[in-house]
Amino acid sequence: MNSTDLSNPYQELGVSENSSREEIKRAYQRLVLKVHPDKLDESLSQEDRDKAYKRFLAIDKAWKILNNQETRADCDRQLKEQGLSQDWPVSDEVDLDDMEYHEDTESYSSVCRCSGEYVISESDLENGHNIVCCSNCTLSIRVLYNALSDDASNGR
Repeated sequence: MNSTDLSNPYQELGVSENSSREEIKRAYQRLVLKVHPDKLDESLSQEDRDKAYKRFLAIDKAWKILNNQETRADCDRQLKEQGLSQDWPVSDEVDLDDMEYHEDTESYSSVCRCSGEYVISESDLENGHNIVCCSNCTLSIRVLYNALSDDASNGR
């Protein structure tokens, strides 16, 4: 099961990304009871039955993604990447050279005026993501940097 099958399985199940496995499981079970084909009212029209079946499949797919630790982690990474690639209102531009480098996490950070922190990883930059939200407030910055070509980074 690939997490790209759903835009956001957390939304499908009506839970937050911080929900525990148990909370996600309860939400899944509650929703399945409402739309499972065997639980539907016989008087429903075929159109309503088809809608419920499609909803059941979407709920089941979301559960399969979030129930597995590996696919959930992959889903979380993809959702984070989607968030980074959205067009955010940018409050400032900061040169990468003005940010502090953290070798242990291979990331850069800068302090926000609210005392929060902007953090961007090397992999985010390599993937072309250069907008970062503050960890405490709603401000975001654009990180300015020059991407090195493969020839330059290999010393050629």
